[in-house]
Amino acid sequence: MNWPYKYFQESELECKCLSPECGGWPDSEAAHAFMRKLDAWREAIGYPITVVSGYRCSSHPQKSPNHVTGCAMDFSVEVKPAIWLPLALNYGFTGIGFRNDPGKSQKNHIDTAHSELAIWTYG
Repeated sequence: MNWPYKYFQESELECKCLSPECGGWPDSEAAHAFMRKLDAWREAIGYPITVVSGYRCSSHPQKSPNHVTGCAMDFSVEVKPAIWLPLALNYGFTGIGFRNDPGKSQKNHIDTAHSELAIWTYG
């Protein structure tokens, strides 16, 4: 498959568990729909986004239901949630977690795996 996304590389999003059974990244329509939203959202933000964690296969030691679908990403970005969060809502992301504490790691989460909007903060 030719990777069609402008702002993210497949290697950034594939599972890092190193299990021989792991396929790396799920080539599913749901995962591609997530990536299309992610690419458009990144374009709208106008700042680089660093992928902290993308897909996590069922063998991954920190698997989560949202990451296993390929429809979730943990990330950091150099702008405050007041900038990127409204855009995430506009682009239809349904799971959004963020830490707005300058003294801590700025790991955030975004997904399309929630059936209803869920927004939370990290302590």
